[in-house]
Order: sequence, then C-alpha cells, then structure tokens
Amino acid sequence: MTPLDPNTRRAYAANVRRFYLYKFFIAFQLWFSIWVVYLQGKRGLSLTQVTAVDSVFWLVIVFAEMPTGARDNPPGSAGGDPRNGAHLGWSGSR
Repeated sequence: MTPLDPNTRRAYAANVRRFYLYKFFIAFQLWFSIWVVYLQGKRGLSLTQVTAVDSVFWLVIVFAEMPTGARDNPPGSAGGDPRNGAHLGWSGSR
C-alpha cells in the first residue's frame, strides 16, 4: 500500500469531517416535536392517535428495511442461501 500524498490525505480528512457533520444533522431530527404539535393542532389528533400513527410509520420502516448486503450473494453461494435475500424474492443479480 502506497502512502497518500498530502493533498489526498487532506481531501479524505475533509470528507470524514463532512460525513460526521451530515450524520449529526440527520440524527438531530428536531422535526419530531413539531410533527406531534402539527398532528394535534392542525389535524385534531389526540396523543394516543399520534402514537398509533407514528407506531405504524416506524413499524413499516423496520419491516421494509433491507439488511445491508441482502441483495448480494456471498462468495460461493448459488443464490439459495436464506441469509442473502433469496427468501425475499431477490435473485442477488443486479
């Protein structure tokens, strides 16, 4: 492995800092409290109804989430391995 030149090293370091900044703002999510106030004030939902609506939303996200790498076949796999998404109808080919 060859050492990186200083310009490339600075570019990589800047990308890492940008990535951490991006992850911070994605995880901060100030809109949660505004969402509840909106649903209660403008849509007339009770706190119980807001919880039910949000529960459905988060459950759909959990069950629709495709695990990382589920579309790709592991090396040496014939595509029938249930760990690679074949049981969900994905063939593993792109």
